[in-house]
Amino acid sequence: MGRIGDISKLSREDRMKYDSSIKQYRDALATMEYTYVQGEEKGIAKGIAKGINQVARNMKADGMNTDLIAQYTGLSVEEIQEL
Repeated sequence: MGRIGDISKLSREDRMKYDSSIKQYRDALATMEYTYVQGEEKGIAKGIAKGINQVARNMKADGMNTDLIAQYTGLSVEEIQEL
């Protein structure tokens, strides 16, 4: 699509096409932004969970009490026993 100097000079049909293309463009940007944010949030949550599990695993390996590990990490006793 070429450059449009003055939108007000477009015919009704061309203005509708222009408006539609702008809407599609904005919708695509919004979708990409939403997808990016969702992916980022999932990645952060996954990284945090992995880190907590590693800390709990290290605490368990050092002989720390399971109830204390659960208190510090927020993991259940069952989750800690599975590590």
